[in-house]
Amino acid sequence: MKISDGNDVIVKCQGQVVESKCDFMEKMLDFGCVPVGIRTKEMNIHVKNKNRTPAVFHLKCDSDEL
Repeated sequence: MKISDGNDVIVKCQGQVVESKCDFMEKMLDFGCVPVGIRTKEMNIHVKNKNRTPAVFHLKCDSDEL
């Protein structure tokens, strides 16, 4: 914290955040039959936030095919 005409002071802030919880509404994602060599096929999945706390999520996939 900068103080005019005084010494700077270090301020430590702490807080508690309620953990959020997201679940997939569908337990399985079925693409059905996919022909070999197809470039794209899309499906949607629904994510539901189980708590009132805002949730941030991301999907990570290391496979080039998916």
